[in-house]
Amino acid sequence: MTQRIRSCLESILWFLFISTSVDAQNTLTEEALLKYIFTPYTTVEKTRVNLGMHRDALVVADFICSDICPAYTVRVVHYEVPENKTCASIGGVEKRVQVPVAITAREKSFCFPATIAEHWAKFLATAHIRQ
Repeated sequence: MTQRIRSCLESILWFLFISTSVDAQNTLTEEALLKYIFTPYTTVEKTRVNLGMHRDALVVADFICSDICPAYTVRVVHYEVPENKTCASIGGVEKRVQVPVAITAREKSFCFPATIAEHWAKFLATAHIRQ
C-alpha cells in the first residue's frame, strides 16, 4: 500500500512540475526537460505521455516494455517529428536506444532534443525503470 501511495504522489508531482514548467504557449524549457530525464522513475502508468512543445515540436515520453512489464521498461523522451519535417529541421539529434522486444532487445532510432543529446550518459543512466 505504501508503494502505491508513493507512486500516486510521484505521478501527481510530475504532473504539477511539467504543467508549471510550460509557459503560456505550452513550451517546455530546457531546464524542465533536463529535470524530467534526470529523475529516475519507479512506476509506469501509461505507455506515452505528452510533455509539451519544445521548438515547435511535441516532446513525448514513451515507456517501452515487452513481455514482462514493468520489468525492463525503458523511458525514451524524444521529439514526435511531424511527417513534413526531419529531425534535423526541428533542431533534433537522431540517436539509437536499445529497447526491449519480446525476450530480447534491439536498437531503435529516435529524434532527441539537443539538450538531451548533450547529456546523453545521464539520459541513459535514468532511462531504465527502478524497482
